[in-house]
Amino acid sequence: MKHFEKIQSDMYQAMKSGEKEKAKKRYQAALTRSKPIPQAAVGLVHAQNPPGQRDLAKLTTIARQTRSAFAKAALASEMLSRENARGAVTLFEDLLWSGIEDVDPNKVARQYVQALSQAGQPKDAQAIGELMAAQRPEDMDVVQMMLRIAQQANNQDEQIRWLRVRNTHQPHKLATVVPLIQVLVAQNQKEEARRIIEAFFREIPDVRSPQLLRLLAEIWIGDDDVKARSILNQSAALHPEAETLTLLGKLEERRNNPNEAINYYTEALKLKPIQPKARRHLAKLLIESDRLADAIKPVSYTPLRAHEPRN
Repeated sequence: MKHFEKIQSDMYQAMKSGEKEKAKKRYQAALTRSKPIPQAAVGLVHAQNPPGQRDLAKLTTIARQTRSAFAKAALASEMLSRENARGAVTLFEDLLWSGIEDVDPNKVARQYVQALSQAGQPKDAQAIGELMAAQRPEDMDVVQMMLRIAQQANNQDEQIRWLRVRNTHQPHKLATVVPLIQVLVAQNQKEEARRIIEAFFREIPDVRSPQLLRLLAEIWIGDDDVKARSILNQSAALHPEAETLTLLGKLEERRNNPNEAINYYTEALKLKPIQPKARRHLAKLLIESDRLADAIKPVSYTPLRAHEPRN
């Protein structure tokens, strides 16, 4: 087995470097042994195609001939990738009840819960997932699994719960903070969102994310438009984005500055032509300004060179 572990390591490095042919040769070498290892046969199938495109017939044959837990887990995983969740559930249950050898039991359990969720058994998935989370509270793979289940069920309360847990364990990562803020803002939980963003900038002053600044500004709109406008200008100065310019246009509308708002909406559409909010607001303002011809003719979308924040 140690010899095969070396082959696995070589194969992983070859795949990581984009050397598919080298990876295939390593597994073919393992298959020529007097007692072929099931992992080698499965590894060769994996080396040939990415998940969701692997040869199900070959994986099924390997699983039947070898009666290997490793091969059965690989077959179940591929079924899950192809959205055959019910088939995956059956295989994962068989694995979990008959004993697991040469397979990571935690990975199999997570995939089983994910398969239950996709197979239309969200209560079972939730119950087993809760047990796993209680037993392994710091396991981010379990947290991520529970977050996916909440997203599939479109359960925003559960999404917030697991996003909070993830952010508690990984508080200084934009990839962790931004999704939590987005859901909190959507649920109108602005105070918590504001506290999290301000704490992030306070603890990591060198990181100035345009997206996080825009979210902070969006929270302030309506409570303090002057502050929101200042933060949006900071975001646009770092990196002008269509969403940021659209919000600046919205603020100019609130200040009864239609010409400035028109300019912002036009610039937003230059950056991102498919921006429904900017399109609607721009058309409305042009019509109100008796510029009907401008409202119905296509806007010329040319690349924006740079954005200079307005005072």
